[in-house]
Amino acid sequence: MAGLEFSFQETIDEVQALMELARKFLDQSHLHTMGDLIVDLQGYRDNRSDMVFNWGIPESRPLKTIVSDGAYRSGGKGGHKVFAEVTSVWEILRIRPKNQNSRAERFSVCGKASTRVRLIERDMPENHQLAMWRMEIGTGDSPGCHFHVQVLGEELSGPFPRSLDIPRLPSIIATPAAVIEYVLGELFQDKWRAVVSAQSPSLNRWAPIQKRRLVSLLSWHTAVVQGSSGSPLSALKAAKPDAGMFRDR
Repeated sequence: MAGLEFSFQETIDEVQALMELARKFLDQSHLHTMGDLIVDLQGYRDNRSDMVFNWGIPESRPLKTIVSDGAYRSGGKGGHKVFAEVTSVWEILRIRPKNQNSRAERFSVCGKASTRVRLIERDMPENHQLAMWRMEIGTGDSPGCHFHVQVLGEELSGPFPRSLDIPRLPSIIATPAAVIEYVLGELFQDKWRAVVSAQSPSLNRWAPIQKRRLVSLLSWHTAVVQGSSGSPLSALKAAKPDAGMFRDR
């Protein structure tokens, strides 16, 4: 199975739009992290390389949000002062254009595609981790739903130890930028809803990209379930999408 394909320009637009929408929710010392995502992807697009590229947010320089002082509940009634750290790695391959003198338009996800979220208690010593999960895209031979979430799974001991790589919970969130939006919507229930409800140039760039991708993804899920002859859930668990699912129109 060929890896999912994405437009370079659409992915760059996606990150740029989110960077503007999310600016006041991000730790100011970490704003450069999203800019690095753009620069790195532009550089890979333009260098005519046929090598696999690790594109993402490294653990040494995570994207960090501001502190949510109970705002993960409507009305700010939560009991924790918590912030998120987001890291990611996507193994991608530039799709060579027919004209070798032209700039590549698309890349494919050819290996690992994982975005990790850590929720950290501000007032606890040593950055006490309250929760961690990873939103991932599977490979051609990976078990479980192709788009899935895994809880913890990086430590030797439980709960959810590395040796037990289930459950893979079904997901509809694909890209690192979409994961970041999801995290902001969770940590800042009221304020983020207000940001994405008010018209702005950034939202006008962001929303159509996300809408098209979600429609494509949900349509694929629907087609798999409707076409199943046995258990619909088992069919969805085994299904692999066409490489062009997210290809720009």
